Amino acid sequence: MKLITQKSYYLLIVYFFTLVLVGISFYYVTNYVIREEFNKILYHRKYLLIKQLSKSDSIIKYQNFSDHLIFIQESPVSLSPFEQINDTLIFDQNEQKYLQYRQIHFTQKIRGNYYHMYARRLLIESESLAGPLLILIIFLFLALLVTLFFFNRWVSHKVWKPFYVTLSKLRKYQLKQNDAISLPKTNIDEFDELNEVLGIMMNRIKHDFYLLKEFTENTSHELQTPLAVIKSKIELLMQADNLTNIQYKYLSASLASVHKLSKLNDSLGLLVKIENNQFHNFEKIDVYQLIESKLFNYEDLLQIKAIEVIKEKIDPLEIMMNPVLADILIENLINNAIKHNIVDGKIIINVRSNGITIANTGNELTIDTSLLFQRFSKANSQSFGLGLSIVKEICNQNNIEISYEYIKEKHWHTMTLRFN
Repeated sequence: MKLITQKSYYLLIVYFFTLVLVGISFYYVTNYVIREEFNKILYHRKYLLIKQLSKSDSIIKYQNFSDHLIFIQESPVSLSPFEQINDTLIFDQNEQKYLQYRQIHFTQKIRGNYYHMYARRLLIESESLAGPLLILIIFLFLALLVTLFFFNRWVSHKVWKPFYVTLSKLRKYQLKQNDAISLPKTNIDEFDELNEVLGIMMNRIKHDFYLLKEFTENTSHELQTPLAVIKSKIELLMQADNLTNIQYKYLSASLASVHKLSKLNDSLGLLVKIENNQFHNFEKIDVYQLIESKLFNYEDLLQIKAIEVIKEKIDPLEIMMNPVLADILIENLINNAIKHNIVDGKIIINVRSNGITIANTGNELTIDTSLLFQRFSKANSQSFGLGLSIVKEICNQNNIEISYEYIKEKHWHTMTLRFN
């Protein structure tokens, strides 16, 4: 979830609960204010009733026409002082329903007589205003909430725009580019400081990258000459007539190690070139024809291990790719299928319009398949060296999907390439 979205989400929650709290509070406060105002009116009417009744009894006759607003009843016995304010329901003949009133009930001694007196006011007319008023307030608050929400998102996008510009430049930046990364100046101190630190860090990374690249290239280049010299000297020694069997055995082992070291040096150099994207020219490659040519080169080895090769060309497949990388890709996959096969095993190569599948028989690997394409990964006491690492890097550079699967019941290892 993006920072702006998360912030807006939290603000929306806060706004919602604030709206609920304000709405409930407003409703009860409004009712309280209305009732307090009613109480004041009722006390005023009490005062008027006492004043009027102190002058004459005419108010008693008026109560029949007051529509339940006042009620006066003389008591034949003496009454103790009493006063109470409460709500009551009175049936209205005109409306044919019960209406809610707020009333003050009190007793009073006037001109030597005791009276029960009620002063009332209809509640429904006043309290009915609270509902519409509450709805109006909620509507206004919702409008304010939505306005604040979108205004906050607009402000956040505007404030965070320099950050996203920096992020976009960092995503597009490649160390292999000669141009230094240029991060824009902003009017926000924190972002300017971030851009400054990122610029310094990227320059350091670029400097270290070129130092490492130069070191790797120089090392690979400088190793070629001494390795060639060692190889030629060992080959000359092996041609001597006075060698014993032990000496010949030691020289053969040394020569094999030199061959391995030379091959490793070439592979490391190749891997560096692939990672640095130094293969630019693209050509149309017939994949099936390339596979046939590679299988032809391995005919002797296939016969020695008695491996049967089955080729299935379901659809023609031509791809745009650097010919050197295409050659290395197919050769490494076929070499891997032969190297990790069994005697009297099989290799099935399937070519389709969107990819190829190379499956070979072999023992189950003891390595986590997620580590299969890492450098010098080992399985069944055998190292995969740099072959599959080179394959993986070529696939990454050329937008090719590669996957591995092992079918345990049939002891089949399958490499699948999908060309996008």
